[in-house]
Amino acid sequence: MKEKSVRIGCAVALAGALFVILAGLRSPSSAGSGTLRVSIDPPERVSEHALLDRPEAPAAGQPIAPAPSVLSAEAKAALVARINRDYDAIRLALLAENAAHREAAGDAHAFGRQLDLLERERRKDLAAVLTSRELEDLELRESPAGHLVTHFLGGTNASEEQRRAVFRLQRAFELAFDGSRPPSPELALEREQARQWMQEQIRAVLGDDLFGSWGVGSGELYTAARVFAARHSLPAQVANELRHAHYDYRLKAAALRATASLPANQLAAAKSVLTKQSEARVKTLLGPVLYQTARAELLNWLPREGG
Repeated sequence: MKEKSVRIGCAVALAGALFVILAGLRSPSSAGSGTLRVSIDPPERVSEHALLDRPEAPAAGQPIAPAPSVLSAEAKAALVARINRDYDAIRLALLAENAAHREAAGDAHAFGRQLDLLERERRKDLAAVLTSRELEDLELRESPAGHLVTHFLGGTNASEEQRRAVFRLQRAFELAFDGSRPPSPELALEREQARQWMQEQIRAVLGDDLFGSWGVGSGELYTAARVFAARHSLPAQVANELRHAHYDYRLKAAALRATASLPANQLAAAKSVLTKQSEARVKTLLGPVLYQTARAELLNWLPREGG
């Protein structure tokens, strides 16, 4: 009876999610036009400091306490498979609906929000069946964040605890900021702030050596900067200084793009000033001769003058 109750609860939750999503496909004003419209509240804004407080993922380093389980492993596997099948069917229906009405402006963003909502509802249903540890194990195998951890840390000496901590950070970021849809300049700025904060947390978890293996964000650049510094007998701190120069440039560039009141000519001038300031910062760090070498090897993130 307990298994039956859980199955019925999942079915009710799924039906509710389907109703919410499909009911928002068209607004009354567009019912006759066949144009996709969605009335879902804007996604919750998440600051870099609150990123790991979201209910979708536990904080890095936080122990995961298994919830009491009343289901057998076989029953859980069957329910997980059923939940995934049902949500896949909804996703296919949304994809078909979206493909049939691509002409409407703004539909891409609305469609991305629909997929976000669908994924959140799927996670809620899975969390009702699995313990928190089992859900994390599943997402380590199946989520984009899990695939990144396996790809970049799978062949390293990172401990299981470190890999899980990195996964929780990356997964929280992944859930807070959907990279599949083009964000507004304001959201892009918020995303960059959170991304940089997350990268610093990952570096703290992994340490400098392992962080170089984390080829997401600034990991690869950091490794290249360390190799460059060692080859030219520069202090090891130079690699960190170059990484922070990159961070600062990206953040200030995102802030400029988010300044809606700035006319195009002033925006271009401000970007030029930012580029020159960043060049001067790196030249001071490396010297003019090594700067030219680094320009070709490390600084592809920095626009060339006039580019």
